[in-house]
Amino acid sequence: MPILRKAVPSDLEKLAVIARKTFMEAHSESAPHTILNAYLDEKYTIEALAADLDDPANYYAVLEEEGGLIGFSKVTYNLTCPALDGKNNTKLDRLYILQSHYGLGLGYQLLQFNIELAKENNQAGLWLFTWTENHKAIDFYEKTGFEIVGSYMFKLSEERSNPNHIMYLAI
Repeated sequence: MPILRKAVPSDLEKLAVIARKTFMEAHSESAPHTILNAYLDEKYTIEALAADLDDPANYYAVLEEEGGLIGFSKVTYNLTCPALDGKNNTKLDRLYILQSHYGLGLGYQLLQFNIELAKENNQAGLWLFTWTENHKAIDFYEKTGFEIVGSYMFKLSEERSNPNHIMYLAI
């Protein structure tokens, strides 16, 4: 059974590897690989993840199995959702599970963990961006109560932005 826990600095190397792998599994069709790799080289380096981990507004959780990471999430508290008025909302910035572990309920477990964290931090809800062509993710979030509340162009590079849904779950 995987262990769900808060990420710590000693996870950074493994976190960078799984972050890149799961991002590509979910988004490999969203843009040319040169653009995706440049995005990963900016956002998913050990240094970038270390800065994120050091920011007290962020919370990284990891799913660990037999010493390896099989999933992770990142939430940021008190971020205003671009499609809604109000404060005290948590951005679910990342929630990824290795494709080899799909269908085991781990995404749901990780999401529920983040919902509980948001409640503990007096948040009104969670919001996220989801690429409009990531139907598996959209279905997952809708099944767990999220609703599409707006749209957003997610910037991958100066040359490329992808259409995303803004999804929201009141808690």
